[in-house]
Amino acid sequence: FIEKHGDKTVMKNNSLILDRKVQGQGLGTKILADQVKQAAKMGVSRIDATAAGQPGKDHLNGYYTWPRLGYDAPLPSKVKEKLPEQYKQAGTVLDLYSLPGGTEWWKENGEGLEVSFDLTSDSRSMKVMDAYIEERKKRSLKPLPQGKESFQEAKRLPSRWTELELSAEEEAALDAAWKRLHAEGALKR
Repeated sequence: FIEKHGDKTVMKNNSLILDRKVQGQGLGTKILADQVKQAAKMGVSRIDATAAGQPGKDHLNGYYTWPRLGYDAPLPSKVKEKLPEQYKQAGTVLDLYSLPGGTEWWKENGEGLEVSFDLTSDSRSMKVMDAYIEERKKRSLKPLPQGKESFQEAKRLPSRWTELELSAEEEAALDAAWKRLHAEGALKR
């Protein structure tokens, strides 16, 4: 849904859950990429979502996956207390992800939280999404699903739902995108 927060228009995603049978085909990423593009055109300032899950506790991986795609949030105080010295300067999840080894540390120590995707054209969120889409093209990965047919197929599939899981190829493209962003210093504040 969309709501006003002062002079800003904010979109809220309550959930994105895909059947396991369509996992790893790029449908979740396609939905997010299309949503980002259309929301920005509509003048939406940001997209808010709940990034659920925690390491080893359940099948939900949003706490880790959504920031890899550009969502950000302040680090929870109980997580900040556990940060190793080399990560103490991180104030947000993207700050942590921009540090060598920070992504891996968050995957092992992070937790579910409320995240936002900043739709400003030069935001860190947009830089991450743009780098990922560019990396997919470079790697000649199968194009993200197009049109109504992909969504109709997703709706027909039964039970055994999970949160967004990326294929090995998508993970590799994200790894390469993040490596490039690190090398360019593109996410530093």
